[in-house]
Amino acid sequence: MWNPFHVLVIESSALAFLERQSTTKVDSLYLALNISLQLEKHLEMVSNISHSAANPCN
Repeated sequence: MWNPFHVLVIESSALAFLERQSTTKVDSLYLALNISLQLEKHLEMVSNISHSAANPCN
């Protein structure tokens, strides 16, 4: 299973890579939005994991 922190690094790198590419604007925007949504979802997951680790009784 992937470590959520590794996933965040990979997705952030992919987003940065897309910003440097010379693809069409529509393709870039679509891919960037898709990656951004995944990044947001994984950030929430990491936040929940961190919160659970800090509060094991909850």
